[in-house]
Amino acid sequence: MQTLSLQRGVIYDPVDSRRLGRSLGINLLPTGYKLCAFDCIYCQYGRTKVLTAKAEEEPFPTVELVLRKVREALRQVPNLNYVTFSGNGEPTPTPISMRL
Repeated sequence: MQTLSLQRGVIYDPVDSRRLGRSLGINLLPTGYKLCAFDCIYCQYGRTKVLTAKAEEEPFPTVELVLRKVREALRQVPNLNYVTFSGNGEPTPTPISMRL
């Protein structure tokens, strides 16, 4: 299985999905490493180097930063169907998508 690179920002490019159409990704976790308490063999980001659910190296993005980045992206990216709240690992629940 090919793994993906971690998301390097709060917002990541729209993903085309058969189920959701064009979905804008919102990373609610730190961007410099995979924050996860699991080591799932099917994880799209690969193996977990340090099993943890506590952010230590880098803080979570603030609400203000997330809102600002989402507003900017919604102005710049046309034809979105959904925004999907996800992240670089867990403790985010299963990604949550909201129809626009």
